[in-house]
Amino acid sequence: MESKLDPVIRSKLLEFRSRFRLLVLVRGLCCVLLALLGGLLVHSVIDYLVVMEDRTRYVLSSVVYLFSILIIWILCVRPLLRVIDDRELAAMLEREEPSLKSKLLSAVELAEEEREHESDDFRAQSQLTVIKDLRLILIDKVLPIKLLQVWLVSALAFTLFTGILAASESGRTLLLRALMPLANIDRVSRNQILVLSPQGGNGAVPEYDEIQIRIRVQGPKIKEPPYLLVERSGESAQRALFVPDNNPDANDEYTTSIAVESQDITYRVYAGDAVSRRYTLISRQRPRVVKYGKT
Repeated sequence: MESKLDPVIRSKLLEFRSRFRLLVLVRGLCCVLLALLGGLLVHSVIDYLVVMEDRTRYVLSSVVYLFSILIIWILCVRPLLRVIDDRELAAMLEREEPSLKSKLLSAVELAEEEREHESDDFRAQSQLTVIKDLRLILIDKVLPIKLLQVWLVSALAFTLFTGILAASESGRTLLLRALMPLANIDRVSRNQILVLSPQGGNGAVPEYDEIQIRIRVQGPKIKEPPYLLVERSGESAQRALFVPDNNPDANDEYTTSIAVESQDITYRVYAGDAVSRRYTLISRQRPRVVKYGKT
């Protein structure tokens, strides 16, 4: 049946729906921001306090992302996709505006349903009574933005705290490791690892040759000798211990050697609570004679 709802009432209901959806959207964005930033901060604290394996970090970051997606679906996307009819809008507006109690919903129901004992004049009169009240109502005041004050203040506080943390290099690194767990970034720690040789940690090595890795460990005195894990494609990681450099001028410097075969290798250095990024050693074929020529 075609609705005979007055355009003024329908316009007010549509305005209320638009305002309601706007508040739902803002609340959802605040919630997902809180979930994401809160998860990243918790991940950063755990990453700083505990030396975690890469898989553990991947799982934690995945949980943060999945939880954020779940929050935005439940509190934002799903409510916005739900169709709200005129009756439900009228009931919602009555709850927010007591002066419309038992008036607006009745007018909407009378406009949508025709009953034998209810005349057209009665329906029109019920709508006119509501229209007088609706003209005095401002939807912005019925659904003010201050309803979301707690969410907005919380989101702003988390954003400011995250910004302060990101202002420092170590805090920025912690957040990046949480945000992009696959990124090749050094762990934030009290100890610092500096690869002296090969310079920068990466290099090219003739195949089936050995290369010396020399490092310097800064920070608190380490109790155990540093070591590195060598990763080759299709093989389990191999561990190589560093030994202190015999040079008396080499303070807190350590060396070790690793063999490079026909394929590239990656390695990471562990010292104290420090874990370096992954470095790559590229295997190069040695020069060989491929052709003889007469002179």
